[in-house]
Amino acid sequence: MKIYVQIVFIALLWLVVTSAPAQDDKQSTQDIDFLELAALMLRDNHLDRAETALQQVDIQHEDTDQHRYYSLKGLLGVKRGQHEIAVKALSQANTIKSLEPNMQLILAQAAFSADQFERSLQALNEGGLALQQVTESYHMRAKAHWQLNEKPMALAIINVAMALFPSESAFLKRKIFYLVALELHAQAAELGLDYVAKYDVSADDYLAIGMALKNAGNRERGLSFLESAHLYFPENEDIIKALAAAYVEKQHYLSAANIVHKLAMTNNDYMSEAAELFRKAGYKHQALILNGLITDQSEKLTQRLGLLIELALFDQAVALKNDLIRTRLLQQDDIRYAMAFTHFKLGQYQETEGLLSELTEPRYIEQALQIRDYMNQCRLQPWLCQ
Repeated sequence: MKIYVQIVFIALLWLVVTSAPAQDDKQSTQDIDFLELAALMLRDNHLDRAETALQQVDIQHEDTDQHRYYSLKGLLGVKRGQHEIAVKALSQANTIKSLEPNMQLILAQAAFSADQFERSLQALNEGGLALQQVTESYHMRAKAHWQLNEKPMALAIINVAMALFPSESAFLKRKIFYLVALELHAQAAELGLDYVAKYDVSADDYLAIGMALKNAGNRERGLSFLESAHLYFPENEDIIKALAAAYVEKQHYLSAANIVHKLAMTNNDYMSEAAELFRKAGYKHQALILNGLITDQSEKLTQRLGLLIELALFDQAVALKNDLIRTRLLQQDDIRYAMAFTHFKLGQYQETEGLLSELTEPRYIEQALQIRDYMNQCRLQPWLCQ
């Protein structure tokens, strides 16, 4: 069917541009209904061809249906995301003859996308009683009032919509986000619990509400909501990451470590993070065990060196030196300084000096001066460093 339509379209346009006699050409164009052709092309989403057909319409001709012409031009603008053009064309069509309610809704949507919020509301009003049975019209009306900073009106519209369409979960969800934005966290949290109890809520919805509460400054309610989300969706990676981040913000490192550890058992990319969280929680030997499971060698060695130094296991830290050379990590000043410090703690001053002399970054060079001072004191008074 699509191939047939393309052939017909090409044939019709050929009739227009062919080098036939002028009288025949005029007769050919009169026989073609370009508005109907444009409508057909729009239905099949052939936007360039629809535009070409509309360009052939003699808009000044007395027989031209101008209402339909501007309606089609507006729909073309909508499909192309050219919202201002769509608003202008659909408004012209509406001036000639009132648009049908479904077209008024399309005009309202285009106006909203063009940031013409008052025009959007006007179109919804002109849609009349028919649009009062369409859920999208309430969403559009509420959003327009919200953008116009008419927040109470936006909430009032959502309340009306919730009463008219009790099975539509999207209205309650929108109200929750509005309440969060208005910093009415207690009401938002209460409705959030009502929302997840009434409807089949997705993990994304749970996460969105929890994050909205947390980001709005109510960390406790946000954390509580994310914990509930984790109970319902224990394997959801995004919820685990969000909950872990919420725990870290409250310095509940062990709680964060435990859930990230579970995630790391199925995704090794998180093993280093789990180890680091156990380190921050004070469980350094557990962190060392998890570090051994990291598959990324550079990440593993870097973290392991730091853990061994923190645990004062300097012999084991020095034993990493060949691996650090092999992976070229020892060329980095932070690793070079850490290894120099390890040699210093073992009293291996020659190796320490060799590494310190290779430092290039000012902050490490300054720290190297302190180690050199300690080494000089230890040479003069060795009993102080034993």
